[in-house]
Amino acid sequence: MEENNEILRYAQELSREIRPRGSEPDEVTWDDGLPLDRVIVRYSEVKLPSGMKGRLTPEDWRPLIASSIIYNQSLYRAQRRGSIVRLVLPLGVGEVPLIFALLQIFHMRNEQANHRTHSRHCGLDPLRLFGTVAPPSLALEKPLLRGGQTRC
Repeated sequence: MEENNEILRYAQELSREIRPRGSEPDEVTWDDGLPLDRVIVRYSEVKLPSGMKGRLTPEDWRPLIASSIIYNQSLYRAQRRGSIVRLVLPLGVGEVPLIFALLQIFHMRNEQANHRTHSRHCGLDPLRLFGTVAPPSLALEKPLLRGGQTRC
């Protein structure tokens, strides 16, 4: 039990030195399923392989605990960075077609508004003028139907 308290004290010191704003471990556990060459320090716990219990002094555990804290810290940063990319990239790519579609809609509305304004200004109603009387080929040739500029 004294050994666990000393290992915990070392782990807390190292944790404060390596990651000052991170949480400190508050428990030491010995895990039967942990490989002999693995030490895990995360979630406020120091997990040590039970096969190594009593073989190393608490001072010998110090570099192993430090390397675990550093490894988990860099792993956490990489995971966080990766998750941000996985979140932002699809949202960014998904917004491009949406923005393009909205721009097209506003552009079409603007063209329709210009067309109506031009028709009212000239006193012409293109639907009555070309809708049923003119053949389609003639309607395509008239710039008034395409929103082009014509003189009244």
